Amino acid sequence: MVCEPEAGTKQRLVIAISSSIGGGAQFLILNMLPSLAGFFDIVVLCPKGYLSDQLRRVGSETVEIEIKLRSVFKLRALLKAERKKNQHLVINTHLFGTAFIVAVSTLGLAGIRKVATIENPIFYADMGSVKKMVYPLIARFLSWTVDEFIAVSKEINDSIWAVMKRSSRYIPNAVPSLRGKMLEKTDVCRVVRKIGMVGRLSSAKNPLCFIDAAKLILDECDDVEFILVGDGELMDDVAKRVSSYGMQKHITITGFVESSIEVMKSFDLIVIPSVFEGIPLVLLEAMSIGVPIIASSVGGIPQVIVDGENGILVPPKNPIAIKDAVLALRKSPDFYANIQRNALATIETQYLYEKIIGLYVDVLTGKKA
Repeated sequence: MVCEPEAGTKQRLVIAISSSIGGGAQFLILNMLPSLAGFFDIVVLCPKGYLSDQLRRVGSETVEIEIKLRSVFKLRALLKAERKKNQHLVINTHLFGTAFIVAVSTLGLAGIRKVATIENPIFYADMGSVKKMVYPLIARFLSWTVDEFIAVSKEINDSIWAVMKRSSRYIPNAVPSLRGKMLEKTDVCRVVRKIGMVGRLSSAKNPLCFIDAAKLILDECDDVEFILVGDGELMDDVAKRVSSYGMQKHITITGFVESSIEVMKSFDLIVIPSVFEGIPLVLLEAMSIGVPIIASSVGGIPQVIVDGENGILVPPKNPIAIKDAVLALRKSPDFYANIQRNALATIETQYLYEKIIGLYVDVLTGKKA
C-alpha cells in the first residue's frame, strides 16, 4: 500500500526507459518533463545515448543504466535505495520491455506505485512467432505486478484488455502548442515537390515502402524530391534499394536529426508507411505545423486521421496507394489546403499537452478517474 504524500510535498517520480534512441517514447518523456516537474521530484533512468544527453543538457536528474535482464540486480539496488530515501515513490516505465524488467526488479519491494505507459499494441502485424508465445506471458505477469497502465491509443487500450483482462487509462500522445512554428500561410497550397519520411529505419516503420512509392511517383512526375530522416538497422537496405532504382539524385537520407520540427517545416508532405504504431509523435508534430500527412491505416493512426479530411489513410505495405494519394494532393490545391486547416484544428482541440498533463498526473498519483 502506497501512502498519500503530505500536502505541499512532492512525490519522487522515477521515469524508466530501456532505450535512449531518438524515438517517440523518448521525445514524449522530454516534452512532458517540464510540466511533470511542477508536481514531482523526478529522476530518469535510461541507457547512455540521445535521451540521456538531452536530459543532461536541460539539467534533469539522470542515471545512465542499462535496463536489461542481466542488470536486474543493479537496477533493484538502485530502486531499493530510492525507496529507502523517499516515503512516496512512483515508477513510470515506458516501453513494454522496460515495464517487464522493472517489474522483475521490484518484486517484493513494498511502498512503490508502478505505472506502465504502453506505446505500442501488445500484438501487431508481422509479429514473430517467439514474441507471439512470450508476450502474453509477460503481459499476464505485468497485470499482476503493475498498479496501472497508460495506453497512448485506443487500440493499445483494447489490446491490454484482450490480453491482460485489465483496464487501462487512455491518454493519447500529445505535442506542445507549435502555432508559432507552423508553416506560413497554411491556407495556401505549396506545390507538392518535397516529400519526407521521419522515423527510425526499422521494419516497423517500413522505409522500404517509402522508397518503392517514391519510385512510382517519379515514374509519373520527375520534379519531386524525397527526404528520409532517421537512422536504424535498415539503413544499408534503404541505401541499396535507392541505388537499385537509380534514384540517388532524387532521394536524400539524412540520418538522425535532432530538431525534426525544423526539418519538417521544409516538407510539402510527410508519409508514414508504418506496419504498426501507437499514435506516432511525428504524426501529431507534422499536423501541428500544417504539413499534410499520408499514413498507413494501422494502430492508433486512424484514431487521429479521418481519411480525406485532416489527412489521407492508405493500406499498409501499399506503395501504389501512397503514390495515388500524393498525386491527388498535387492535383488539388483546395484539397491540400483543407487538410492543412483540419489537421491544425484536430491538434488544437484534442492533442495538446495542456489537455492531457492533468490526466497523466492523476494516474501517477493514483487519483481515481
